[in-house]
Amino acid sequence: MSTDQQRYSIENQKQTIARYALSHDTKIVRTYVDAGRSGLKFETREALKRLISDVRGGNAGFNVILVFASAAL
Repeated sequence: MSTDQQRYSIENQKQTIARYALSHDTKIVRTYVDAGRSGLKFETREALKRLISDVRGGNAGFNVILVFASAAL
């Protein structure tokens, strides 16, 4: 695995988001993960579809969505 792949791994993304949440007094109540999937195609992102469905359906149980984003991507 390349250094870039490790930097953007799901585990590293989770840790980065957790640190951000902690520093902003935000509790993580749910995580949506599309492990082993490319982020390029919506069709293959079942967890992302579930997130959108939960929010649209009023079943989310949260009012903030934290997303790992990198300017390098």
